[in-house]
Amino acid sequence: MKHSKILLYAAISVVIAACDLINKNNYQTGIIDPVVNDIHFSKGADISWVTEMEKDGIRFYNAEGKETECTALLKELGFDAIRLRVWVDPEGGWCGKEDVLVKARRAHALGMHIMIDFHYSDSWADPSKQNVPVAWKDFNFTQMSQAVNPYGDGKACERIVTVLK
Repeated sequence: MKHSKILLYAAISVVIAACDLINKNNYQTGIIDPVVNDIHFSKGADISWVTEMEKDGIRFYNAEGKETECTALLKELGFDAIRLRVWVDPEGGWCGKEDVLVKARRAHALGMHIMIDFHYSDSWADPSKQNVPVAWKDFNFTQMSQAVNPYGDGKACERIVTVLK
């Protein structure tokens, strides 16, 4: 329990700090007019890991000590968005299409915004680590373009929303 609270508080702190920094920087540079009142900043977190943690027995608790599903806890804490990463063929299925839909359905049922982050990899990818999915390793440029297309054709998120309805 202590470990899950620390992770949750760390995630919340990073998101709040990032939103606060963006807000200050935009205000100081004049990008945001301080008179405008209809600007909405989402409060969100990447919870891609939550189903794997649940499988491993990690549980989440609200301030009263009541066990609460992580997405619902975030909503209770004022979050209105989640980010989910999608991997091509991940080990154990974590962050694969079906796992992402489980998490997206939870957020959708709570009225939260969902941001999908496509990693064209079988595991974590960032600017310094870009591993081609194992299933794509021998693809030429044309084959790679065709493999990426279902993710990056601009309709992938529409297909997810259709599944959620």
